[in-house]
Amino acid sequence: MRNYRIASAVIAVGCIAFLLLVLPEQVDAFASGVIRPATIPAATLVLMAISAMVMVFEPMKEKDANAEFLVRMAFIVACFFCALITLNFIPFQYVMPVFAFVTMVQIGE
Repeated sequence: MRNYRIASAVIAVGCIAFLLLVLPEQVDAFASGVIRPATIPAATLVLMAISAMVMVFEPMKEKDANAEFLVRMAFIVACFFCALITLNFIPFQYVMPVFAFVTMVQIGE
């Protein structure tokens, strides 16, 4: 149970960091328009962060620790932070497809 809470907290913090640090640098700002380029990514990140925080505080059933799940989650979190660091050097459109592919393979898609 504790592992799921830690994983959810890491996801929430990662979403907030991505929203505050990466998104403003990678999306151009426009003065007019109802939907700006950052609207959908920002809304998605906020929804993901809220969902992760709900998972942190909601009571869960007791489960035994699953080593395979923990290794996969650690790998995904490491890839996430590598993607965040890489975004400082390589543009978004080259980094995120690779990160999305790695994440999809890790979750079994």
